Amino acid sequence: MVIRERLQETASRLWADGTGWILVVISVGWLLSLGTRLIYPVLIPEITLEFRIDYATAGITLSVLWLGYALMSLPGGVLADRVGERAVLTGALLVGVLGIALVVTAPVFGVFVAATFVLGSGLGLFGTTGTTILADVYDEGATTAIGLSQVVGNVGTILLPVIAGLLVAGIGWRLGLAYVLPAFVVVIAGLWLIVPHRTSPRAGGADSSWRRTISRVGATFVDRSLVLIIVAMSSLAFVYQGLTGFLPVYLIDVKALSHPLASVLFGLMFVGMMIGMIASGPVAHRIGKRNAMIGFAAVSTPPVLALPYVDSLAAIVPLVMCAGLMGGFFPVSMTYVIRFIPDDIQGSVFGVVRTLFNGVGVLGPPIVGLLADMGYFDVGILVLGGVGILAIGSSLFLPRIPR
Repeated sequence: MVIRERLQETASRLWADGTGWILVVISVGWLLSLGTRLIYPVLIPEITLEFRIDYATAGITLSVLWLGYALMSLPGGVLADRVGERAVLTGALLVGVLGIALVVTAPVFGVFVAATFVLGSGLGLFGTTGTTILADVYDEGATTAIGLSQVVGNVGTILLPVIAGLLVAGIGWRLGLAYVLPAFVVVIAGLWLIVPHRTSPRAGGADSSWRRTISRVGATFVDRSLVLIIVAMSSLAFVYQGLTGFLPVYLIDVKALSHPLASVLFGLMFVGMMIGMIASGPVAHRIGKRNAMIGFAAVSTPPVLALPYVDSLAAIVPLVMCAGLMGGFFPVSMTYVIRFIPDDIQGSVFGVVRTLFNGVGVLGPPIVGLLADMGYFDVGILVLGGVGILAIGSSLFLPRIPR
């Protein structure tokens, strides 16, 4: 009964004053953003065959996707502060539509890589602004709202790649990506109709000088706590991107699992991520944001380190799911870092933060891919686990902030 009452209270709070529709449309946007990026690992076997590339090159291609995502996080935040959040969100998904269209019509590998960068750029513009809107709208309930939006996003990471895999098997990899285009169009319309023009003050208030804004953004990064949280977020982003980029291939090549079984286990990892994200708000509320970040990083890193040492399916399944619990780290860390940022430059500073941690994360796939090509796939996984330890250590030195 108590749990039911708390769930009803949380739902009422999230839906108050019509804000629930904002959460819904942004969450579906996250579903497309996260799910579309995770279609790529499913396409890798067919792409490597068609364009005759190795795993290291495939890893670089994944990094190009994430690099576009990381680089556009900064201008996405700056533009949101200047022109308004709604325009940035709809523009971001329009760029995403353009990127998908270019990818699925790419005649040669060079065009495919360039189009991949365009797609990543559009999704990167969406990420920063989608998060800051929820932080603005929900204030103290932001961790729960961001966590729920990313839970919906991770439904996309399970659902969209599975559908893509079926389409790839029957028709080809190009349709395995193109099928999401109609959903993008529907969400673009929903964002324009539902999201307010602005949810935060215009950058700089009356003094809208670009120079003054840039100076204030730079001054924010002298804060030791902000530097530590960026290190922690960057470390776990490296683990996340490296693991999601190559887990299916690793399970097939090293653990000798079938392609369908590897795909199922890949989905189970995202089930773990969803569990972590759902738990992130209540856990942060009960034990504090810093302790929650330490806990999620500490529970998800050892399974990554253990993965090379087990071969039985009975052991691999729980390790993969527990590794996915790192998903609970990100909603907490995002609301934690926003507490250090002034409201009127929130998008700009958070954009820099996202650019930094996603920029470090793009190194994960090519490093794992290179080691795999050299015959050291297990070492690549251990490198990911070692970097995860850095996330734990950095979080330990963070100050406590109000729950």
